[in-house]
Amino acid sequence: MKPPSSAKPSTSMPPPPSLSRPTRFPDRAPTSPSASLPAIRRPSAGVLHSASPSPSASPAPTADDFSPRSWTDCFDHSLDLHVPSRNAVFRLYHASFTPSSDFCLLFLHGGGHSALSWALVADKLRKRCPVIAFDARGHGNSVADDDTDLSAETQVADAAELVRTFFKQRGTQVPRLVVIGHSMGGAIAARLTASKHLERIVGLVVIDVAVRYVTKAGHVRNTESARLSVPPQLVRATNKDRWTWRTDLEQSEGYWRGWFQGLSSLFLSVDVAKMLVLASVDRLDKHLMIAQMQGKFQNILIPTAGHAVHEDQPDQTAKVINDYLERNLFLGRLVEGEGERIFQQREPIPPCC
Repeated sequence: MKPPSSAKPSTSMPPPPSLSRPTRFPDRAPTSPSASLPAIRRPSAGVLHSASPSPSASPAPTADDFSPRSWTDCFDHSLDLHVPSRNAVFRLYHASFTPSSDFCLLFLHGGGHSALSWALVADKLRKRCPVIAFDARGHGNSVADDDTDLSAETQVADAAELVRTFFKQRGTQVPRLVVIGHSMGGAIAARLTASKHLERIVGLVVIDVAVRYVTKAGHVRNTESARLSVPPQLVRATNKDRWTWRTDLEQSEGYWRGWFQGLSSLFLSVDVAKMLVLASVDRLDKHLMIAQMQGKFQNILIPTAGHAVHEDQPDQTAKVINDYLERNLFLGRLVEGEGERIFQQREPIPPCC
């Protein structure tokens, strides 16, 4: 089913001249293994890119195909959104919005990852409702006056202002939101919900928040997800023949306490429908275990995944989120057979690492 097209392209102000991007990994792999990797030309802020028709859409995968895939496989539009109050330009992807949309999912990625880490999950769920994902400051294709400020307070303010700016440019009010975050993004999702900066947050899904995994950027077991999510994580190194990680997570260590300290209590305190998705039960601390037994939140285990649960098992993650949305009456139930069609498990994909 083809999701409906978005509204007209936005006309936000161009980014300040000082906000320049380093050279990015190309959106697609070179046609020849010996071909040099071209520099990326990024659009000005406010320019909307449509996925249909898309001459750059990825071809059908072949065995052992590790070439980058295009975002157009999973989202309708990409937008470089200038948020003046944050002095930043955020790369944002969205799908399935209509003029009457009054509900959407907001995805927040983990430290060192990018919005496209959610691509395969979003591709499933956009068949059910509108979706938004964006690169946090210092990550992917977003750029800010201070890319190194990854404090919880800064990221919460970034997310709130980005959402307000996006819907203001669309000429609509902020819809009801379910915020879904992984790792660092899960911590920011919980803090954003608790902050009340966005009054229409009605649900919170946190996926595998664990401080021990913060520095393990790029550890993804699913080749198809890695083909989408890894390229935005790379930039050219000083040595032009090499690529390096866009975000050095070890440099963010000073912010970890602010991300994770007191997170369990904060998660339990927010008055919205809550779900915690984990790869292992050992991620549950005492407070969460007691609260889960008391029915204060829904807890789901996906033991076949690593820390990047949504990338390792995107079909299962999307199905779990859909069930949560139906259970809490955010979405109507699918007719018999439709759920199997949308969330059908693919054949197991060999791990890429």
